[in-house]
Amino acid sequence: LPALGSETLVHIDAVAPDCHRIGNIEYWYCPECEQFWQDEALTQLTNSKNVIIAATGCLAKDFPDVVLSEWYHNAVDFAVGNGYMKGDAAGTFRPTDPITRAEMAQILYNAEGAPEFTADKTFSDVTEADWFYNAVMWAASEGLVKGDPTGTYRPEDKITREEMITIIWRYQGSEEPTSTELTFVDAAEAYDW
Repeated sequence: LPALGSETLVHIDAVAPDCHRIGNIEYWYCPECEQFWQDEALTQLTNSKNVIIAATGCLAKDFPDVVLSEWYHNAVDFAVGNGYMKGDAAGTFRPTDPITRAEMAQILYNAEGAPEFTADKTFSDVTEADWFYNAVMWAASEGLVKGDPTGTYRPEDKITREEMITIIWRYQGSEEPTSTELTFVDAAEAYDW
């Protein structure tokens, strides 16, 4: 092992790969001796090939309406690659469309791997013939969605930001907030729930 001062080593931060570039693990490189280590203590010697992570397949390119240079591109790759979303029957992703309440339930149901469940709630506007039936019934059985006081779920309604964040909060375990004061200028418009 060469005697190296910290000024001799070059520290390289980890970079996640995407469709456009390769990535790499975090590593330390000695330009003078042309050696690579996986740890700062220089105990795990490796080589240039082992620090590289290949570029991922670009799943977003399969959708004619996804612009690869847009800010959402990597997120579309992630969502499609992990099975959270598939696009629609026409083969489009519709990246600028709002999400419906049914689609929100479906995304979380997909994220959980479409688990089995016992339907313990009913909604007058959700039937077993609906494409979203399992997702909505699973979300209801998990306490993520409750529907409205009239007994409907309103699956085709666009989900509001407060509905979406409430569902995500429940999905993450309903952690108690550190503050209950909203500082947004439109905070008075938020429903109490």
